[in-house]
Parts: sequence; structure tokens; C-alpha cells
Amino acid sequence: MDKNRGEVSAGDKVLVGEGEAALVICADPLAKAAFLDAALAGARSGAVYVDFDLMYSGHVASGLLPGRGGVEIIAPERGGVREAVGEAIARAAQDRMLVIVDSINGALRACGGQEQAAWSALMMLASLARGGGSAVLMSCTAVLDPKGLWRLSPVGGRLEELGIATRLYVRGGGRRVVVEALRGARTPPGRGSE
Repeated sequence: MDKNRGEVSAGDKVLVGEGEAALVICADPLAKAAFLDAALAGARSGAVYVDFDLMYSGHVASGLLPGRGGVEIIAPERGGVREAVGEAIARAAQDRMLVIVDSINGALRACGGQEQAAWSALMMLASLARGGGSAVLMSCTAVLDPKGLWRLSPVGGRLEELGIATRLYVRGGGRRVVVEALRGARTPPGRGSE
């Protein structure tokens, strides 16, 4: 991530540009954590991590992932979605930075399953952060349905249907994380344990 711009890169390839949003789709929570940590490592201009799942903050607290300077972790209490989103908006409005929402599924749980409340809060955050030139990553867990096809949460599925965010599929690949920009297909490629 260039310190003068809000973007997320992998090597020489820009995955999410300044003022853009990405839906980070994953089935493996450890691959997701590794990808988001790598994005934070490149966030030289600062980052806000809204940790609805509490996985990232738990990994940092336990020492499994290193704490990162310039990263503000916001871990909302149950029902504290408004406060968490308001705090993230206030921070992102100050500077161009990386904003991570982990995860859409966790935001939905924090809103007591109220899809409209989660949708409204996340879209307000993404809109205001993008308007300020920040890159926004929103993770969403993909699960297999009984037919072996990938499905997203209702909020993640709606975001995918609108096509307003770059879609990145993150999966573990041995000792490395593989990131694939999805084009065309609405859900991650393949069936089964990818």
C-alpha cells in the first residue's frame, strides 16, 4: 500500500485502488486472517480494523499475529454496531487509509440477525470511507450448501449482486495464501474443499 494513497496491492498488482471497495470471500478463516494481516502490513498510512468476528484481535492478543503500528482495532460489543461504525467513519474521514470490516457475517450477528441494520451500517461506512479516498475490504465467509455449491451470507450476497465491489477469493495454498480476483462467476470457483 503506497503511503500517499489508499490502495491494496499484491506485488506489483493493485487489487483495490484508492476510493474502492473489495469483498474478500473466503472459506478458510486462517487464510483470511493471513491475507488481511498482509494488507495491514502494507498499510503505511494507517488502518482501521473493525473486528466483528473478534478473530483478528484474538490472534493479536494471543501473539499468533503481530500487533501492527498505525492500526486501530475496533472490536464492538454485541449490539454496538452503530458505535463501531461511527468510530471507524470518524477515523477514516481524517485520512486516506485502509478500512477493514471483518466480517459481514459478524456484523450481521452483531445486529441480531437484522439484515437491513447490518446492510445500512456497512454501506454507510463503505460509502464515506470510499468518498474520502480510503480502500475498504469487507470479508465474507463462503459456505458450501448441501449441493456442494458456495453460498454467501445474505448481506454479502447482496453486495456481490450489486457489483459495486471488487471480489477477491482468498484461500490457503499449502504454506501460502492464494488471492484470485473473481470475474464473471458470482461465487468462488469449484466445489468442495477449495
